[in-house]
Amino acid sequence: RLEAKYNLEPSAEIKGSTLAIRAKKYNEERTEANIGRDFYKALDFNKLYAKNHPDNELSLALLNTWGTEIENKELNEIFNLFPKNLKKSKYGRKVNELINLKKDLKIGDKIIDISLKDSKNKLINTSDLKGKIILFEFWASWCGPCRASFPELKITYEKYKDKGFEIYAISLDKDYDKWIKAVEKDGLLWLNVSDLNGYDSSVVKTFGINGIPANFLIDENGIIQAKDLRGQFLDKKVLELVSKK
Repeated sequence: RLEAKYNLEPSAEIKGSTLAIRAKKYNEERTEANIGRDFYKALDFNKLYAKNHPDNELSLALLNTWGTEIENKELNEIFNLFPKNLKKSKYGRKVNELINLKKDLKIGDKIIDISLKDSKNKLINTSDLKGKIILFEFWASWCGPCRASFPELKITYEKYKDKGFEIYAISLDKDYDKWIKAVEKDGLLWLNVSDLNGYDSSVVKTFGINGIPANFLIDENGIIQAKDLRGQFLDKKVLELVSKK
């Protein structure tokens, strides 16, 4: 689940600008801090860097990359440290959009209506699934762990689909053909939707998705009952919910 974060770090290879110098210094400090691939160390380091350097767009780029991991209140507090001109910059606008979209969803929260198109360009509204137990499954054709989990998920789906259980699978693909090829190859017969915007999708930001696979299990009233359940644990929870209907 770390690929999206580490691939988006500023690169020291950028040359010929003040931003390049800042990026080089940032990478040096990050190396000195011995972050390695420790997710939580990296998160704390980047939050502190942004707080201490609210005078450059590099800090905003970091907030844009890591913003889904930061509670909205804290993210907004850090963002407010930046001057107006930077808030209006490319990454400033992205962070502001993230703040407005992100809900810091947790178990017990109610999900808003989601509307995305399927492979035939038909809009699928979650409001039309009212009364069903819904699994919001975030995945992509290029995500090996996501696709490896589908055989077990298909078993759970077959067991409970006639008892009020539905899967609303949101792909983070950007390539339509790769998305559809994966759906067909893996035999995914549940609802498959995407806006083909990858991690820039507003739905991804709303749910605070930072890596995949990820999922949210919603009861018939639209309330989050569980997050990131797999295999027998998901099966047990779905059984519990459909039995209460």
